[in-house]
Amino acid sequence: MQCIRVNRPSFDIDKIPEYYLAHDEFTLINILAVIYKDIEGLPKAIEIWMKLKTNYERSYSLNPYSNLPYRDLTSNIALALKHSERFEECLAAVETGMKMPLDFHDMKAYSRYLHQKGWCLLKLGRRKEGEQWYKKFLHFAYVLDGYAAINFETVKMEYKDVFGGELDLSIPW
Repeated sequence: MQCIRVNRPSFDIDKIPEYYLAHDEFTLINILAVIYKDIEGLPKAIEIWMKLKTNYERSYSLNPYSNLPYRDLTSNIALALKHSERFEECLAAVETGMKMPLDFHDMKAYSRYLHQKGWCLLKLGRRKEGEQWYKKFLHFAYVLDGYAAINFETVKMEYKDVFGGELDLSIPW
């Protein structure tokens, strides 16, 4: 917070939606919310991320060619909501993130959205639909195995633990 207060001595977290934030400030606050998650808990981190999302949506136009900061933000929000067991809200954040066009470096973020969507649908009692989304995540994990800390064998074991039975990754054409 002290870094932000060098340029904004009266910086107030509650006023984030009102500020015009430079790209670096936006990124720094996004990272700070991750730290708040560990210090003050998920509710405070979610609160900060939601204020930052409001700020971004008010201050910027979403650019399909440069949406990485917003995608990181929505990914953080979705993950925090998932861990808070706020599954409906998590699904909404995932849908927002999945609507943005993919850049070459966004494969990891997209795979997280697939996993989160499958998990939330499962927890909301929509097991069959959740399993289908989780299988899409498995296909992604197979392709990305070893990239960005994605391990296909771990993902496959998690699938078997959650859904049981034999794993059939064939794609119905």
